[in-house]
Amino acid sequence: MFSFKYDDDVSLSLPLPDQDSEALYALVEDSRTTLAQWLPWADQLRSADDEKEFLKTTLTHFGTGDSLNCVIRYRNQPVGMVSFNRIDKTHQHSEIGYWLGNQWHHKNIMHRAVTALLT
Repeated sequence: MFSFKYDDDVSLSLPLPDQDSEALYALVEDSRTTLAQWLPWADQLRSADDEKEFLKTTLTHFGTGDSLNCVIRYRNQPVGMVSFNRIDKTHQHSEIGYWLGNQWHHKNIMHRAVTALLT
């Protein structure tokens, strides 16, 4: 499994749907109001099973080279996700997507996660 340790606290890894879905769904549930302001999918995600299916889909997209979605781990605990969305191989560009559970804000986690993704 792909995993990249950026520093002593922050690492990125491909999602493990069976292991990560409940923790990530709990983060979305706790942060839904904040996330939904910017991310339309936040109001549509209704269960850990929905999250599990989403994570499986991201692995399929990774396999085809269409996107790269990573779980952000802070001290080995899932705290959000960061991704290259819609990878355009022809024009060599992509969009970066990201979200973080509310309780993990103001710890410089996202800056490190995006830097790790770009690395």
